[in-house]
Amino acid sequence: MKKLKNLYSSFIGYFLKGIFLVLPIYFTLGLCLSALATVDKFIHFSVPGFGILILIFGSSLLGYIASKYVANSVAAGISNFLSKIPVVNVIYKASSDIMGSIIGEKKKFKQPVLITVSALDGIYKLGFLTQEGLEDLGLNEMVSVYVLRPYSIFGDLIIVDKSKIKFLEVSSSKVTKFVISGGFSDSD
Repeated sequence: MKKLKNLYSSFIGYFLKGIFLVLPIYFTLGLCLSALATVDKFIHFSVPGFGILILIFGSSLLGYIASKYVANSVAAGISNFLSKIPVVNVIYKASSDIMGSIIGEKKKFKQPVLITVSALDGIYKLGFLTQEGLEDLGLNEMVSVYVLRPYSIFGDLIIVDKSKIKFLEVSSSKVTKFVISGGFSDSD
């Protein structure tokens, strides 16, 4: 009876390890295949994955043409138009700023910091310094820090006393990867 319990316990342990190994692969493949199928249906191609290749190539070509020939005037015109539409202007400005901060030419997430939430309890948060001087707001000894949320490019802007932050000597991309992965990414 004891051998049967040990065999059962070992079987359950191996089963759970197998599930933990297979599920991330399954979800990743499923999500990728679902995205490919959605794009293929949208673009109306029957060859799996061909639609996404067309989309990537087409977007790259448009980006090249825009950056070489039309970039500033058309982009400024679209931006100006969207900026004048109530509610849309808020969404457009926020998403444009966030994407520009992360992947744009003027990356704004340059200085990663460690914020002391509770020194007594040893609780800290990782973030990115966005402004050191908040004198315009009457907050002389404060800084603004953008704190990303795990599994998202969105986050929270917090105002912190300068004494509660520590500048980190690591790359912004490493901190971004670590935070967005929920702390699961390797440090490579």
